[in-house]
Amino acid sequence: GAPADDFVARFVGSSRGLRRLAVTPITRDDLIAPDGRSARLTIPLGASLEEALAMLMRNDDALVGVTENDSLVGALTPDAVHRALRRSVAEAPGGDAAPVGG
Repeated sequence: GAPADDFVARFVGSSRGLRRLAVTPITRDDLIAPDGRSARLTIPLGASLEEALAMLMRNDDALVGVTENDSLVGALTPDAVHRALRRSVAEAPGGDAAPVGG
């Protein structure tokens, strides 16, 4: 496949991981502190992890700010999205706790 497809496959681990990205909302537990880095891009709390990852990849930014009621409440990096995805898969009803992406 194309390099982007290979990257995404390695990042999420499986088609199951891809499906989870689309249906997993961003929660406060997924956020990291921006640590003084400015977020050029923002996404609302509750948007999907897929939307956040797509924004990060399309714009080649290392950080996307997460807002609630127009206030910055935290940020996501690709690593933070991956951790949130692993949490989501582990907590999924009927899902196993197998690691996503190794």
